Amino acid sequence: MEKNIRQIYKDLLKETDKDKDHKISKTEYLAIYKDKKSAEENFTKWDTSKDDFITEDEYVKSILDMGKKK
Repeated sequence: MEKNIRQIYKDLLKETDKDKDHKISKTEYLAIYKDKKSAEENFTKWDTSKDDFITEDEYVKSILDMGKKK
């Protein structure tokens, strides 16, 4: 499961990481979504360090944690 989540992050990274720093900034993430409110909520969940970037590890941990809560 974790391997699949990492691949999803990598796919998202290809679409969003315009400055090629291997993390997704809030600006990059919001730019690809029409529903800014929903995008903002998701970004906030995934940016666990609250530094306005989503790293691969943050993304994977957040998704795995969501699965545990169900």
